[in-house]
Amino acid sequence: MRGWGRSIPLALAALLVTTGLGSTAEFHLYLPDSSVSSLEPAAIYPWESPWVQGELRCQYLLPASLLSGRVFWVKDLAFAATVIRPGAEGGLDASVCQIRIAHCRRTSLSTTFADNLEADLTRVHEAPLRWVPVSYQWWDVGLNRPDNSPFVYNGRDNMVLEIRFKVTAPYTCNSVWCCGSHSLQIVKNRFPGAYSAAQDDGFPVGPSAIAKVRIAAGDAILLAGAASPRIGTDADWVLYAPPDANLPYQLGSSLGRGPIPLGSRQIPLALDALLVLTAGNHAPHIFVGYAGTLDASGRGAARIRIPQATALIGITLHSAFVTIDSKEPFGIKSISNPAAVRIAS
Repeated sequence: MRGWGRSIPLALAALLVTTGLGSTAEFHLYLPDSSVSSLEPAAIYPWESPWVQGELRCQYLLPASLLSGRVFWVKDLAFAATVIRPGAEGGLDASVCQIRIAHCRRTSLSTTFADNLEADLTRVHEAPLRWVPVSYQWWDVGLNRPDNSPFVYNGRDNMVLEIRFKVTAPYTCNSVWCCGSHSLQIVKNRFPGAYSAAQDDGFPVGPSAIAKVRIAAGDAILLAGAASPRIGTDADWVLYAPPDANLPYQLGSSLGRGPIPLGSRQIPLALDALLVLTAGNHAPHIFVGYAGTLDASGRGAARIRIPQATALIGITLHSAFVTIDSKEPFGIKSISNPAAVRIAS
């Protein structure tokens, strides 16, 4: 397959099929384990209902020992409800929920929230939240990555997961009790103002169980050299997919985020004229290295040679790559995270 442009009809055909597709570059991490049953302790944190018109903010410490030791990007998070308590059948209904992730080398959480968010702080979700729980089933948050950037775990440090939400009329909120564990750390705050509080405002939760977490992860990673390249300069891309070493890849860019359904997967780009241009390799003098082969370590490089044109200022380009393997459904083995650059003056 010499150009992803040839696979675009396949992506369109995928709109008509519902077959499940797996991906060897997608995997789940369970913290601390995958068991969800009546035998697990019930945990109210972090999905405890704040008071009426209230707010809640929690931070988890997820130790490196549970994070596989590999580099990955966080695609989604999931939690599993336990038995639904009387009066809580309506679930959790919040006017806004924000989730952020950061690297951290601390072995215990500070009660000052800001101190725990040591490096690479990334907002991975911000939207109203509606969760009607089903007992002993994992529920995916559906991270929307509002800043167009995923959190990329570095393979060695601890991770801090911050969840905060608030309830404002006409929303109502019930606690969701989850399958929990006593082996995770959390600090929390639950009072009006907790959503935006920044200093000396966290409290340990003592011996209480903490909700287990499932991380949906991907290890096909696209990183931009600069978030805001200037006109007349180069915008560099780094491609990283160790499980797909020596496989061909195709990078594409679009003006929208899409996505394009591909069975149970999605290509996180819009099917527009720019995608046809870039994935079809019709402008290799501008979109350099958009088709190639990953090296023996699973790395690749590409760049955009941005013309000196003021009309381009302010345009955001959304990009992603796939690795190509004829043995896989639709000829696509892995799909990377979306990454975006906004062209500056």
